[in-house]
Amino acid sequence: MKNAFALILFLIGIGLAIWAGQTYQEATASMEILGIELAAKDKIAQKNAIMYGAGALLCLILGFLSWRKG
Repeated sequence: MKNAFALILFLIGIGLAIWAGQTYQEATASMEILGIELAAKDKIAQKNAIMYGAGALLCLILGFLSWRKG
């Protein structure tokens, strides 16, 4: 049972990490026109991506500790 809990935490952590990466990429956009780089950033979406990444890291660490303990 503990191994199943650890596996679920690992899967949630991986899912959150992927979601964080996609959210961060969507939050930052840049384009180059005639040698001039134009950039647009969404600060709120970047903060959300960082929070997703922190949640992913927490789930992965808890999953590892749970797996190791069980």
